[in-house]
Amino acid sequence: MLDALRLRWGMTGVLILEVIGVGYCEAYLTQASESTVAELMRQQVSAREAQSAAIEHRVDLELTPLYFEANIQKDLQRFGLEHLKLETIKKPNSWTSWKRSRTLAPGSDFRVGPLQIKAVIDKVSYQRAGATLTARHSLLYVQNTGKQHVAYFLRARSASRGECQFRGTRRHNVLALAPQERAEISICAGSGAIRVHELQILEVSALGYNYISQLPPQALGHDPASSSSHTLPRGLESCSQVPAEKIGKEIEDGTLRWVDVTDFYSRHSCERVQFPGDYKRATSAILELPVFKSELLHSSTGEKPIAP
Repeated sequence: MLDALRLRWGMTGVLILEVIGVGYCEAYLTQASESTVAELMRQQVSAREAQSAAIEHRVDLELTPLYFEANIQKDLQRFGLEHLKLETIKKPNSWTSWKRSRTLAPGSDFRVGPLQIKAVIDKVSYQRAGATLTARHSLLYVQNTGKQHVAYFLRARSASRGECQFRGTRRHNVLALAPQERAEISICAGSGAIRVHELQILEVSALGYNYISQLPPQALGHDPASSSSHTLPRGLESCSQVPAEKIGKEIEDGTLRWVDVTDFYSRHSCERVQFPGDYKRATSAILELPVFKSELLHSSTGEKPIAP
């Protein structure tokens, strides 16, 4: 049980609130004055109330621009990236939405923006009934031939058999591609043409590439087979706090858009900030980061469709 509350001054002149019991925690209350101390001592504040206030104070602190920028710089070091100004992260990301049907015979290819898409027939190994099997599959090789990191979302199926629920997969980054990185996407067991129905591309920073790669693929509308083949960049771990099933379902039924969720997570770490339901892709510089309410976002919707 929590049974004591104590106030003391730290060495830097910051007031420290200590909650003491079985556990021990400290909450730093910045810019406190002696009058604040007197007021806190005068009031009858329970240890449980003090602990709750401390937790709320920390949450508020994490949503301040200075705290957010400090974490950005820590992430850049962790990912081995160069310094990136906050103003750069606020800039709009270029979005390409391709929603036409294109049938690719094995060996044929086409390009959408920086992505080169090629249909290939190759052997894929997979597990079934406890045994490892190898069979020919139709695949799409999707390569980022540009100089910018991108997030991408592709819908494709067998031209003759439609959706193939049971298929082998190859490990790749399902969510984002660095320059020259290639995804080998298994479409269906067997040979045959592939029909591409949709391709969305969002150009992002190198930081955004790492942030997006940490998302559970289901959160961006991927099915279980596709999600199971996701490989993160070296040293990264998937975020466990994202309500992936809920967000993915809302993308599927049209309540949310892939581009809005992806644009948000290109600027925010899913380890610290969660998607606010009213966020829309920024088409001009964002007013303030992090964006935890729509008033901090200056944007409008719209897409840039292109011909196949």
